[in-house]
Amino acid sequence: MKAIGTVMAASLLALLVSPARAEECRAGRGGPGGEPQFTAIQVDLASPTKLDAASLPEGTNGIVCRRASLVPRPDDVRMLIEWHVALGLEEGGPRVLWIWARDGQLQTRVNHGALSAAESTAVDQWRAAAQARFAAALARN
Repeated sequence: MKAIGTVMAASLLALLVSPARAEECRAGRGGPGGEPQFTAIQVDLASPTKLDAASLPEGTNGIVCRRASLVPRPDDVRMLIEWHVALGLEEGGPRVLWIWARDGQLQTRVNHGALSAAESTAVDQWRAAAQARFAAALARN
């Protein structure tokens, strides 16, 4: 019994200190009539394993993730680098921040509203750091 208690305590501790788990997002693609179709997917950017484009539904051209904030996280650029798709970040309201690459440059646009001054500054800072990672990845390929 003491061994079971020790294993349970260790398991609980591992859950408390383990890195973030995969995030639920949606892979989007155009349907037969041009309307968007979405499929739930798991995205684990905490893993050092390269994202596998074969794991996405056929025809995926964008990933949408619901977040508490529209400000991208540092590793969000991996979806653009490794999956070659646009990324949409949505919060509880109608706003969506879209991020995509055009001619080697990361672009952003907000649908259904605008960023606050603080959000805009944070997105600009993210884009500068992400652009460096994106350019380095393009140079390796």
